[in-house]
Amino acid sequence: MRTLTTHTRAINSVNASTRARFARGLAVLALAGSGMGLAGGASAASMAKVTIGESSNGHVVTVAKGAHLVVTLHNTYWTIAPLTGRTVLTQLGAQQTRGQLPGATHACVPGQGCGTVTMNYVANTAGLVRLTAHRTTCGEAMRCTGSQGSWSVSVRVR
Repeated sequence: MRTLTTHTRAINSVNASTRARFARGLAVLALAGSGMGLAGGASAASMAKVTIGESSNGHVVTVAKGAHLVVTLHNTYWTIAPLTGRTVLTQLGAQQTRGQLPGATHACVPGQGCGTVTMNYVANTAGLVRLTAHRTTCGEAMRCTGSQGSWSVSVRVR
């Protein structure tokens, strides 16, 4: 249920039409998670949740129409570029930045950028879009060199 709460906060900053589409998707996810079958013509594609990150850099990721796409990059220095214009994805809210988890096993030196940045999307129509992120700092007082400072993924919606 923690995931549902996080995504509910993210959709408060988008328009009513997008909020309604996303809420329907969350209801289907909650129904599926409770062990009940699909009802009301919902499809498995509308329930799909795809999470991508650093390992997807430079790749093409294919998702079904209606899927929930989550981009999570594991360093707080990343900035995920917002979508502009008409696109096959609808961005749900702004980038979310979360610090490291508490506890000794998650120790982090100050300035290391420990944590994650996350952006949520819903796949609306068939097509292709490129998602990008950048960072200029790769650690305390350390500039990124070469490809360390850029990330991109092409998302194909079918």
